[in-house]
Amino acid sequence: IALITRSFAVAIYPASNYLTGHLYIKQPMFKGGILIGLIFLVILFANRYFTRLWCRVLCPLGALLGVLSTAALFKVRRNVGKCTDCQRCMRNCHGGCDPHAYLW
Repeated sequence: IALITRSFAVAIYPASNYLTGHLYIKQPMFKGGILIGLIFLVILFANRYFTRLWCRVLCPLGALLGVLSTAALFKVRRNVGKCTDCQRCMRNCHGGCDPHAYLW
């Protein structure tokens, strides 16, 4: 959320104002705005190829939750007797869970 807010405030809004001239009366200029905008665009582009890139790799909260999840009381598991190995759980999970890693 912080990266999106900073990217819009420092790079995208001033760039759109520069092109259209309708957002601000006086054009704001921020040092590093282009760099932050490029970082934002690179993360968006990389997210197209690596699902949930920000949450899995870059987010400090995601890293902390990943460490804490190793000792979780409740894990996503699959029942081997009922599982048909169709992989639907892997394709449709928004949380990136891997029920094939745990058996019961």
